[in-house]
Amino acid sequence: MATTLTASLVTAGCQFGGEAPAAVAQRSQGTTAVASSVKPVPVSPAPPDRVLAKREAVSGENKLEIAITLLARQERLLTLNFTVSTTTESALGWQVGHFFSTMPDNDNGSVNGVYLIDPKKHLVAYDSNKHCVCSSNLGGQFVKPGGAAVLSATFAAPPPDVAAVDVYIPLAGMFKNVPIS
Repeated sequence: MATTLTASLVTAGCQFGGEAPAAVAQRSQGTTAVASSVKPVPVSPAPPDRVLAKREAVSGENKLEIAITLLARQERLLTLNFTVSTTTESALGWQVGHFFSTMPDNDNGSVNGVYLIDPKKHLVAYDSNKHCVCSSNLGGQFVKPGGAAVLSATFAAPPPDVAAVDVYIPLAGMFKNVPIS
């Protein structure tokens, strides 16, 4: 049984990509739709002391390290940033592509396959144009040895009393009890 909940995004004082988000979000079957002006928080590599959780993973012959560097509440939104680094010896590096997508589709790769559990499952938010509020167009992104891809996804925030959630990232699996800042 699917229920629809409409919630107002009260984000006074919050900035997303340099602009304030519009006011309304719709939540249906775990997917959140947010106004198209909502952008993920700008991402940048975090210093090693800011790593909340990390894990090694394998993609073909590529050894990867996936590290959660931010899980931050901003009013009714929650932003997740994570990095992917590799030790591959390929001249091109490791291609991000669809490895973090729910399924290959026309979005050219995104991180819409990431989700949170608090114990309810929270899927990545989508804007009014049905684009995920997450890192996308990853088909042409390569991670060179010694480099890192910094990826981001935005979700509807869990209730204010929830201080930590489980984070699922394809290739890496479930990260348990990641603290929300």
